[in-house]
Amino acid sequence: GLLLVEETLNTDDYLGEMMVDAAYIAVESSLSDSIELSVGARQESSEINVVTQTFFGGQGSSVSNDELDKLLPALTLTYEFAESMQVRFGYSETLSRPQFREMSPVLFSNFDTDRQERGFLGLKSSEITNIDIRYEWYFGFDEFLTLSYFNKDFINPIEQVLEASATSSFVSYRNALSAELNGAEFEFQKQFGELIEGFDFFGKINYTLTDSNAITNTEFVVLSSYEDRPLVGQPDSILNLQLGFYGSDDSRFSVVYNDVGERIRELGSDVIPNVLEDLPPLLDMVYKKEFQRNDGIISLSLKWRNILEEPYEATQGGNIF
Repeated sequence: GLLLVEETLNTDDYLGEMMVDAAYIAVESSLSDSIELSVGARQESSEINVVTQTFFGGQGSSVSNDELDKLLPALTLTYEFAESMQVRFGYSETLSRPQFREMSPVLFSNFDTDRQERGFLGLKSSEITNIDIRYEWYFGFDEFLTLSYFNKDFINPIEQVLEASATSSFVSYRNALSAELNGAEFEFQKQFGELIEGFDFFGKINYTLTDSNAITNTEFVVLSSYEDRPLVGQPDSILNLQLGFYGSDDSRFSVVYNDVGERIRELGSDVIPNVLEDLPPLLDMVYKKEFQRNDGIISLSLKWRNILEEPYEATQGGNIF
């Protein structure tokens, strides 16, 4: 028969609240016929409170609190130096806030990784400074080529870490002290025209290379070496390819290929090796068609996911995890 086992812990109960007060101002101006400037700022005061309570008495409630009072500027400068060509510079400061459950010591299941996870009372929001410069060439209708360089500086980046007890292990969350990410991106899209009567073909490629390093907070994670290491969850490369067509019968078909480089999924410690993942390449097919009806439009969508059927594997200490 079917046996149900109640595994709820006495502390699996939390209440989360987030309050944000913000004001925003922006100005756009044409400095000349070829230079556009956009400047803005957002003043933001926020507070996140997560109270973890007990169901059946015992110890009192535990509280996780995250307060920020931050001015977030943004600037974009665009220079059109030739017909259909421009260079764009951007600067901005942004925030990345933790989820409520990431701030509470409550166990929950991650069904993507089949792991137990638990939040951390001392988790704080991440502050991110973004700089990018981008070359853009629009050489035809829905056709373009772009090259870009970007840099991101993090204060208190949120990372997944491994914790272990005498009988079990689980994933938790901690703030690193800081991190830096540098990257370059290439993107190209081309319309090939009506290669077959009634079908207009197109292609698109996007390739990103990144290099990151993070400084571990020694208060939270004990390592024998605190040399530069990649930011948790950040791969060294991402490739996306897409080929397809638009049909004159209101249909669209595309083949999509995606390949992501190796990355640290969860940060270990002296006694627990990192969990590494090298995601399998994915090949998908998508078909969409619209049917006109007197009272509206009916859309049909067919998707074939993971055609290659490559298995997902993560490794820890050289062994399949």
